[in-house]
Amino acid sequence: MKSTTTPAVFALLAEERNLAADAALAYALPYLDRRAARAVLDLIVKRNRDQGLAPAVGGYQTYPKPVKDLILNRVDDLFGGVRVAIESGGVRSRLGAIALIEDSYECKLVYLLGSALKIPCTKTREIAAQALNRMVERHLSGLGNRPEQEHPTVVAVRASYLCEALHEGILAWETHYRPELLEAALWFADRLEPAIRQKLAEPKTKFAHAINSMIEGTNDPRLAGFVLRAVAIEPVRATAIQAITNTHDYEFIRALTSHSWLLTDEAIRHDCLRIRELQWLDDDANILLSLETHEVAAVIRLVSAAGIGHSRKIEIFRSVLALEEEVLARTIAWQLVMDKSPEATDLLAFITGHASGDAARIAARELRHRGINLPSQPHTAQLTDTSKTSMRQDPKDAGELWQRFWMMFEQLPLRQFEIVVEEMREMGVDLTSTVQSKLTSSNAPERARAIKIADRLEMIKDLSEVIYRLANDPDAVVRSQAVSLLAQLPGATSRRILQRAIEDPDERVQANAIDSLDEMEADGRQQWIEPKLESENNRVRANAIKALLKMEFASAGEILLDMLEGPSSTGRLSALWVVEHLNLESLLEHVGNLANDDTDSRVRKRALRVLNRLSQSLSKNVLHQVVQGAQP
Repeated sequence: MKSTTTPAVFALLAEERNLAADAALAYALPYLDRRAARAVLDLIVKRNRDQGLAPAVGGYQTYPKPVKDLILNRVDDLFGGVRVAIESGGVRSRLGAIALIEDSYECKLVYLLGSALKIPCTKTREIAAQALNRMVERHLSGLGNRPEQEHPTVVAVRASYLCEALHEGILAWETHYRPELLEAALWFADRLEPAIRQKLAEPKTKFAHAINSMIEGTNDPRLAGFVLRAVAIEPVRATAIQAITNTHDYEFIRALTSHSWLLTDEAIRHDCLRIRELQWLDDDANILLSLETHEVAAVIRLVSAAGIGHSRKIEIFRSVLALEEEVLARTIAWQLVMDKSPEATDLLAFITGHASGDAARIAARELRHRGINLPSQPHTAQLTDTSKTSMRQDPKDAGELWQRFWMMFEQLPLRQFEIVVEEMREMGVDLTSTVQSKLTSSNAPERARAIKIADRLEMIKDLSEVIYRLANDPDAVVRSQAVSLLAQLPGATSRRILQRAIEDPDERVQANAIDSLDEMEADGRQQWIEPKLESENNRVRANAIKALLKMEFASAGEILLDMLEGPSSTGRLSALWVVEHLNLESLLEHVGNLANDDTDSRVRKRALRVLNRLSQSLSKNVLHQVVQGAQP
């Protein structure tokens, strides 16, 4: 039963100067009211004996909340007692001290948690590691137990103390093997990487195995910084690369972009060449639309550093350029400056004709350094003899003219394109045979580029047999481009290829197969396309919806609405693409809601663009109806 006054026995204990009296006073704390408990605690603190303070600290976990609050308010006076309680032989006392350290969020006591990790008591080590983990999480989350804004110095000092405890725990790994400690240390990888490397270098340690288990398949954004660092740490490199390659978690990807500054480290950038693919870019065509501009710029830097094939890199860069943002075009131009490959040179030429500002100037300057001069006004519709000469640069033979055309064809305006093609023919270039030789090249990027040229030169029917073979090419990029052209070759052969392609392992091939089946209006296409409404890939699902809506397939509309209102921002972006492509005016209200209220800025931006186009289309239709109604 709790006392409302201080009993006479406490007056007697107050006169005693031995540790037993201090222990008795501490034992009574949970049974006293707040006033009496405060008086007893004041008495214990006043005596200022570490051994006497320890019982009050050790019983902390068992106290009711009012008494806990009293202890927390006096924690600065209990430091010595906390140390003694941690070092004592009693589990209860140690756990009480650990709980007090965590609840008080007192950075000056954190070192004791590092010490507790070496105590030969499984329970103590477990609770100490968990408390340290939670304190680090609290720190990194910007939280605190004080309502006022913390001074940056306080935050920095706390981080320093936390790292000291984590450092001690890393070096004493074999005494505890606590995953909570390791996780917290990896969150603080920017400060603790030297200690982590030191431990990894020790012989016969299980530390590398523990880290690999921690980061394998992780989606924890707080681990993204270490994962990117780990690309340059041999014992954990393979697991880190797999984590970067295979993630599909949006927040983890965003966290990776926030650590892209690590690519300035020569060792990390060099070892990023071991990253051969980024599944999240391959599997979700709209992921770039879901990221902020600075995050897309970081993705560009990561892609540039990775060991992805040139054709795939250029494809990614082109998709970014389609966003029509000057900052991103400039970032790509700078990355291409360091890439001397023909594909990079070609894309630099593309940038000069399709970008503006710094991006175009950077690209043009780099091309001049590579000995290539471009037309001064690539967008001019009325071309003069001067611009024609600028393209040709007085080539010595037809072969040289073809090579320049091969490099620059994508950025040529239509009229100049026609002039150069006519000149090559006048100079004796057999364009069909030349393009066919590129289509059969052993180099996949060349095959992919030749497909684009064949399409622009309207050669697909003349090269049908080659296109059929390329639709089964081992390179997914080549395969997807060839499949996209099969609508120009209607017939049983194309239908058979597309029926297989719609089940291709690569989602890009699947999506293009759906489009080709739709465009050529292949018999039986509905039964092949319908299953793709369940695809996990947004682009494949969106293409299937578009094709089936054109066939007035009701369930496709329901799935489109689900995507527009769904939790995935990339799914909503894909749905907006369908709405825009099919000019679905009936969904004007849904698009307006996304433009105004969506939580993702990219979705709002895309929805606003679609909304404007739908509104313009609707206005034209209304005007047309008015005009029609006014006719006699």
